[in-house]
Formats: sequence, structure tokens, C-alpha cells
Amino acid sequence: MKNWGATIILLLWGITIIAQENGMEYILLESNLPIISIRTHNQEIPDEPKITASMAIIANDSSHINTLTTSFNKYELQIGIEMRGESSQYFYPKKSYGIETRDSLGENLNIPLLGLPKENDWILYAPYGDKTMLRNAIVYDAARKMMDWAPHLIFCELVINNAYQGVYLFGEKIKRDKNRVDIAKLVEKDTAGNDLTGGYIIKIDKGERNDFTGWDSPYSPTPTSHQEIFFQYHYPKPENILPVQSAYIQDHIESFEASLMGENFSDPDLGYQAYIDVDTFVDYFILNELSRNVDGYRLSTFLYKDKDSNDGRIKMGPVWDYNLGFGNADYCLAYNHVGWAYKLNTTCPNGYWSIPFWWERLMEDRHFKNLLKTRWVELREGPLQTDTLINFINDQVTYLGDAIPRNFEKWPILGRWVWPNYTVKNTYSEEVDELIRWISYRVKWLDAYMPGSQINTGIEESYITDLELEVYPNPFTDVFTINAPVQPPEQMLLQVYSATGQKIIDNTIQSYPYQVSLTGQTSGFYYFRLITKKGNLLHQGKLMKQE
Repeated sequence: MKNWGATIILLLWGITIIAQENGMEYILLESNLPIISIRTHNQEIPDEPKITASMAIIANDSSHINTLTTSFNKYELQIGIEMRGESSQYFYPKKSYGIETRDSLGENLNIPLLGLPKENDWILYAPYGDKTMLRNAIVYDAARKMMDWAPHLIFCELVINNAYQGVYLFGEKIKRDKNRVDIAKLVEKDTAGNDLTGGYIIKIDKGERNDFTGWDSPYSPTPTSHQEIFFQYHYPKPENILPVQSAYIQDHIESFEASLMGENFSDPDLGYQAYIDVDTFVDYFILNELSRNVDGYRLSTFLYKDKDSNDGRIKMGPVWDYNLGFGNADYCLAYNHVGWAYKLNTTCPNGYWSIPFWWERLMEDRHFKNLLKTRWVELREGPLQTDTLINFINDQVTYLGDAIPRNFEKWPILGRWVWPNYTVKNTYSEEVDELIRWISYRVKWLDAYMPGSQINTGIEESYITDLELEVYPNPFTDVFTINAPVQPPEQMLLQVYSATGQKIIDNTIQSYPYQVSLTGQTSGFYYFRLITKKGNLLHQGKLMKQE
């Protein structure tokens, strides 16, 4: 064990007691939370670059109380540390930090910490403006149950240079690796073919704006937007991405945007669905709307793409930064439990940061809205059930325990306005009660106003399962036939489109077999869809008309 000093400092309920024992200096802070102690060796922690420091982590099982005198389950590490965050650095005295674990030579050291998969990049997030300290934890927990991956956050108490800093969340950054954003590693030789197609992580956020760090979307969020949407390279980093790689991902996302902007945007083959994993967009939409996150869609927004050989569709996520969600912002109507976050360009037209046009456009598509409604109903019976959300909040409050009054002794902000609070409560319990009240109203509003219809509603499940559609002949000359072994339980709509997206046929099918004539139409490819009267897609495919 390293020698960590000569003074005992006991911090309990905000009271500091200094004592001497055997000429040794250490901090005795009892907590059921993990304790992280950092020593900067008489250096100030800057915004950047990282300085070298030491870090100890004490994390015992639930049957043992953590103190810095604990001799078991204690990690001692060399780290690099710097401050992190944008608005939080300016508005909040309680700072967040970025940490890099290092070996004795100062090189990156990938190790597992607090039960999380090994890495070298970590964060210490400082909940301050969110006085419940729970908003990020709520969304990240729900996202882990809904999406491929979301960052883990672990509550802890932080000490820097023998000074108590309060409750923090130790967690993962958004990184490409098999345990986080699991996409292919892009290396210098990946410059052509399938190798060039992935993996990439792109970010929409504040930051330095130039050709080196990213590119502007050619599509304005609205005709009166103050600023274009700027896509930033997150992985590979700007200093590592090759020109051919940056050109590829820029062109690919612009092609997606063009398909979404085009008149055939809702066509499953010609429109946006060919480019994106729609389910991830649906889940991302739901989490942003659940929290009515005022920064949602426009800041701290990530998307990623794997190689084409491994489902190279664009996926939304992972989620990041929801401390201003759930009614915790006093601008742009974000405090209201009714209304849509994705309409911020309209409800807050003077906002400096705009939302991409994507979401307004997607909400014009009946298929997207039906997926949205279906997924919302499903999630409301699972991770987004009201009692499930409330129980998670109450469990976290119980777990935080005595760390709550210690935190607010250090940072006496209860009963005071902190940017950008909409409501100010006098006690921690009242802050939590207000959060629960807001969520309870919000989910009821979303239950009532979530657009779309549940997919497969009113259709016999056996029909969907057993549908083995036959389309013949294909290629055909003038007439083709649609047949199925099971007759439809209700009327179906057959839609046929030309290769340019022009609707040629929109007929009702009441029974099979059903013959379709394209006599007089030019030769070439056609696309067909079989849907219900309510717009639920049952089958789609491609046809070839020949002379």
C-alpha cells in the first residue's frame, strides 16, 4: 500500500474533523458507496490537457462500509485527469472530470473498474443542477434495457487532495470496443470496398467547428435556422481519420439525408429505411420524448455505423447527457410535461442549436409512427412502466442514503435556484417528489398522444406467421399473380410503384389468387407492398417487367 499522508479527516454530514495518528495522513469517510480519492500532487486540475495524478478506489461488497483506511478491495492507480463539460464548467462550482488510467510509464492502461469492462477512458460526472442527482441514471438504465448498449454510471463519493467533493457518478465514455459500441475497428488500410464502410461513430454537439473536425449538413434544420447541423468525427478521432474515410462517411450520411428529404422518403426500398436501423431511431426518439430533453436530438447526440458486411445501417445512440431532462430546464418549454421535444425548432425558434430535420420528416411517415406506437405500448408494459420508473428512483434514493445530506452540506443548493432549474424545492425529498410527479404526468400524456397505430392490431397472428406469399411469374411480361396458402382475415391493399417511386396501382385484395396487370407500362423494375387497411406492412418485394 502507498502512504497517503499524515492527517485523518473525517467528513460526516458535512462536518470536517482533523486528527493525527502515527504521523500518517489519510481520510476516513464512511460510506456504503464506493469512495474515490484523487491526489494531484499540488497541481490544479485544468480544462485540458490532462495532468498526472494518483487515484485510489475503495469498493467493498454490500456487507462492508467503505473507508479510505480499508485494506481490501482498494485499487491504487496512476491517472491523467482534466475537467470536462461545456455549460457545467461555466455555471457549476462542482466540476466533472475526465480520467485516463495509466501504467507506470504514463501509457494508457486498459483495466476493469468497479465491475465495468476494461478501458482506459472514464468520467466522473458531477450532478449539480440536477439536485435529485438521478436524471442521467434513469435514462441510462432504461436505455440499457432497450438498446444494444448504454453507458454504466456508478454512484460514488469523491475526495480530491483530502477535500470532500460530494456525490459523483463514475462511468464509461462512449467508446468503440466489443463491450461498448461494438463495431469494427477502422484502421489505416481500410480505404476501399467493404473495409471502408465501418466502423464510424459520429456526434452532433458543440465544439470546434472546422473541416478537420467534421462537416456541415447540406440540409438546414429550418429555413430560418441560425446554424447548420455540424457532424463531428468521434471515432475515428479527427486526427486519425483518413481523408478517404471521412469522405465516405460524409457521403453516406448525406445520401441518407437526401433519401429522407426526397419525395419517395417513405418507400421502404427507395427511401430512408434502406439506410438506417429504424428501431434504434424509434428507441432514441422515445427516450428523448420521455425525458423531454431540451438538448435532445441537437447536442450530445451520437450515431454509428458498422461495416456493410455486418449490418451497415446507421444506428442512433448511444444516449448521453440527460441532466436537463424531466422538467429541469426553464427555457424552450422543456419544463412542460406536455408537448414534443422534437419540435424545438418551432417552439423555440431563437434557439442557437437546432435539431436536424430528420425527426419532423420521420413523423410524416405512417410506417415510422406505427413502429413508434407499437414500441411505446410494448415498453410501457416493461422498462417504462410507471411503477418501474418510480421504483428505480426510490431504490437509488435508498442506496444513496447518508451520502445525500453529506453532498448538500458540501454544496448547499437546496432551496436555491441553480441554472436552469424551473422548480426550486427546499428539501431533497421534495426534489425527488417533483421528479416523480413530472414523470407520472409525462407518460400519461405520451400514452394519449403518441401517434400511429399498433402494428398487427386486429390481424390474426396465425395469418402473419403463416403468410408465405407467392408472386409469379417474376420476371413477367404484362400480368403477374399474387397467391398465399391462407386467405386474408380482412381486406388488404396492394401498392405497386415504379422504379422512380410513382404509384402505379393501389388496389384492394379480398382473396387469393389475385392477378395484377401492368399492360402498357414500360419494362424495368417495379416494387410492391401488401399492407392492411390500417397501414401495417405485411410483405414487400421487387418485380421485373420484361418485353
